[in-house]
Amino acid sequence: MKSLNMISLMGNLGKNPEIRYTATGEPVVSFSLATNNHFKNKEGSWTTETQWHQITVFDELATKLQKGQTVYLEGALKYGKYTNKQGQEVKTSYIVANLVQLCDAKAKNTESEQQTPQSKIGDQK
Repeated sequence: MKSLNMISLMGNLGKNPEIRYTATGEPVVSFSLATNNHFKNKEGSWTTETQWHQITVFDELATKLQKGQTVYLEGALKYGKYTNKQGQEVKTSYIVANLVQLCDAKAKNTESEQQTPQSKIGDQK
C-alpha cells in the first residue's frame, strides 16, 4: 500500500530560530511558522485566523533564517510526546522540513550577503 506524508507551507517566522547541535556536530534548527487564513465570518466581516506550526530543519543554511522572513517549505508531519514537570504526558506535532526556500529578500550590509527568492535550504527529495 502506498502512502504520502507531505506538507507544504508558506508563512512568516515568528521568532529567530533556535539552534542545537547533534553529537556529531550537525545543526538542528527549530522555529515557529505563522500561516494566515482570511475568511468572512458570520457577520460578513473579513477575519484573519493565524495557525502556528513548529518546524525542525537539519541543515546548516537554516541557521541564517531570521524572525519575520517569509519562507516556503516542504516536509513531513511528525508526532511525539514528552512528560511535563507535573508528570503528565503531552502529545506534540511538528514538521521536519527537507526544503526551505526564502520568499523575500531582506537588505544586508553587502551585496554578497543579500538573500534572493531562489535561495534554498536543504535538498529537495
